[in-house]
Amino acid sequence: MKRLLCLLVLMLAVSTCTGCTPHTTGLTEVGVRTRKVAFWGPKGVEDRIYPPGGTYFFLPFINDWYVFDTKLQNLEMTFSKSRGDRKTRDDLLFKTIGCLE
Repeated sequence: MKRLLCLLVLMLAVSTCTGCTPHTTGLTEVGVRTRKVAFWGPKGVEDRIYPPGGTYFFLPFINDWYVFDTKLQNLEMTFSKSRGDRKTRDDLLFKTIGCLE
């Protein structure tokens, strides 16, 4: 009986692992996993960032994988002096601003 239980657990583990697909992150990318179905833990976006240059294995139909480039930078240019990175007005004026009528 004990031997049968061990064999059953081993078969379940092997069948689960063979269905896993590799997901990779590049040298300047981070990965974020989203759980569609959760058997344990919460469902949704996982509160963990997968570091650059790695390969991770997840089941394909119950997980989504998103990759974000860390070299991407956003610059907020705003009219307000109290918002944004700089304490001065740094918005842009376009010549076409009067043509919107």
